[in-house]
Amino acid sequence: MPKMLTFEGANVDIYIGASAPVIAWLSTRGRMGLKLALVWNVLGLLALANVVTRAVLTAPGPLHLIHAEVPNRMFGTFPFLLIPGFFVPLAVVLHALAIRAIRSRLRTAISDGVGVELRAPEAGAQS
Repeated sequence: MPKMLTFEGANVDIYIGASAPVIAWLSTRGRMGLKLALVWNVLGLLALANVVTRAVLTAPGPLHLIHAEVPNRMFGTFPFLLIPGFFVPLAVVLHALAIRAIRSRLRTAISDGVGVELRAPEAGAQS
């Protein structure tokens, strides 16, 4: 496995995964927590795109543009083939769903904070 796909080689998606419990707890602490969770999820997608790009560019084949010290052949063997075939798509979907849910909650919090109220019509008022 090329060093650039490891923790020592600037694979920052490890930090995203390790900080997930803390960010989940902070996201329950109001609007600032939700905004932090939104930024964290966007950074998670960017980190995932970074490591996927590096993995593709170090793998043997026509896109082998980065010649690392060791060719990236592990993704063709079991159980490592589960990473690009299952875990990476799962991570993308979960980040996208989290972003969608957080944006929905932020919209709800903003509309509630603006003071928009639904009032019943007063007695004697004409429609």
